[in-house]
Amino acid sequence: MKKIVPFIIIAILFFFLLFFPQISLDASKTGLLLWFDTVLPTLLPFLVLSQLILKTPYIHYFQKFLGPIFKRIFHCSQEGAFCAVCGFLCGYPVGARLISLQMQDGILDQEEGQYLLSFCNNISPMFCISYGILHAIGSENILIYLLIIYGSAILFGFLTRPSEKTFSTTKTKKQTSSAKNIFQLIDVCIIDSFLILIKLCGYLILFSIVSHGILYFLPKQNLYFNAFITAFLEITNGLSHIAKLPNDFLRSAFGVVTLSFGGLCCILQTSSVISGTRLSLRKYMIHKAIIACIALILFFCFYFWSSFFTINRWC
Repeated sequence: MKKIVPFIIIAILFFFLLFFPQISLDASKTGLLLWFDTVLPTLLPFLVLSQLILKTPYIHYFQKFLGPIFKRIFHCSQEGAFCAVCGFLCGYPVGARLISLQMQDGILDQEEGQYLLSFCNNISPMFCISYGILHAIGSENILIYLLIIYGSAILFGFLTRPSEKTFSTTKTKKQTSSAKNIFQLIDVCIIDSFLILIKLCGYLILFSIVSHGILYFLPKQNLYFNAFITAFLEITNGLSHIAKLPNDFLRSAFGVVTLSFGGLCCILQTSSVISGTRLSLRKYMIHKAIIACIALILFFCFYFWSSFFTINRWC
C-alpha cells in the first residue's frame, strides 16, 4: 500500500501534465518566478554566510556570546545556539541545514539535533512581515503577529527543553571542508548553497503545478477550502489565497497557522537537507503541527483580549 500511493500520485501528476499543458506551463512559470524573485535573493546570502561562519574559527565568537544565553533558556549546547539563531532569522531550510552540517561533523548528537529541529526551522522574518502579515493577513500590527508566530516556536522549545545536563559542550569540531584558504571555502559554500536552492526550485515548481491542478477542479466559490488546501501544500500560494478571504478573523487565523506550520513543501525542503542524518521527519511534522496549534491559541487570546479591551473602552 505504501508503494502504491506514491505511484498513483506520480501517475496523476504525469497525466495532468499531458492533458493540461497550458495550466502546467503557467504553474511552472509561477513556481520558477517565485523562486527567482523571492527565494533566491533572500536565502542565498544567508546560506552562504551562515555556512561560511560555521566552517571558520569565527563561529567561536558567536558561540561565546550566544551560548550562555541559549544554554540557560533552552538547555542546549553552545554549538547549537548558532543553528537556533539562524533558524529563526534566515528562514527555511537554513536552520535544518546547519543542524545537519553540525551533526555530520560530529558536533551535535542526534538528540540535540532533533530537539533544535523541532522549533528552530522557521519562515524568515522578512517574508513573514512583507508577504504574510502585511499582504495575506492585511494587518499593521506587525509586532503582535511576530510575537504570536515566533513566540509559539520559542514557547514550544522552552516547554520541551531537556534536562540541563543532557547536552555536552566539550565536543571537538572535525574538519568540515577540504578548502585550503578562505577563497576556496567561499567557493565551496556558494556551490553547496546553490545545490540546496536548486532542490528548492524543483519543489516549488512541482507544488505549484499540484496547487494549480487541484484548484482547477475545485469550485471557485469555495474560497476557504481552496485557501486551506493550497496553504497546506505550499505557503506562498496559500497566502495569496488567504489574502482573498473576506472575513478578517478567519483570514488572520488561517494566516497565523500557515506561517507557523510552513506547508508540505517546506517540510519536504527540510527533508532534503537533513537526508544523511538520523533525524526523524515524522517527529518534525508533529512538532510543527503542535507549534501551529500553540500559535492559533495565542492568536485567539490576543483577538478576544483586544476585542474585550475595545468594547470596555467605549462603555
